[in-house]
Amino acid sequence: TGANRYIIAALHWDANTSAPSITWNSVALSEIQTNNDGGEESDERALVAPASGNLTLAASWTGASNVVLGAAEFSGVDQTTPRVVADDLITTGTSTTPSITITSAVGDATLAFVTVASVPVTISADNQTRVYLVNLANLDAGMTYALGGSSNTHSWTLSDSKPWHCFGIHIKAAAVGAGGVVTPRSLGLLGVGA
Repeated sequence: TGANRYIIAALHWDANTSAPSITWNSVALSEIQTNNDGGEESDERALVAPASGNLTLAASWTGASNVVLGAAEFSGVDQTTPRVVADDLITTGTSTTPSITITSAVGDATLAFVTVASVPVTISADNQTRVYLVNLANLDAGMTYALGGSSNTHSWTLSDSKPWHCFGIHIKAAAVGAGGVVTPRSLGLLGVGA
């Protein structure tokens, strides 16, 4: 519900997966980015003005893998330029402290994804709100969002130093007369499987 909607979905996997696709109500989401570095992999996609209601988000891929599918929907988003592409950011590392700092603005939002190879992950105390956090035997994945600010840092704490990558986006608010503030609508984990 809400005007000027935007849905962002992420498919995280541990290995041996290719040709991912994500649909909302059988409509394909457009690829934002794919990070396929051999250990912790993800594919983020989005759809402007998604149909509202109790509909289906689905993913498909080729290969056997542990996967996590999650999504966040926001209203009050600019329908022509829903994200500030220049602010898209990927960070990678091997440590116990994955983090990403994303440029934002008043009324806008940031959304961050983390994918970790084989280690329990917990959210640290920070300015982000958890959308989901999943721990599987060979894959851990999470999504958080933050509203407003000139920049927002999203960070997690790992129980062991492991390879990770984060991807962050800046979601742009619609013009003031068109709803002007990004508002989270429906958020959550939509599937875990192999």
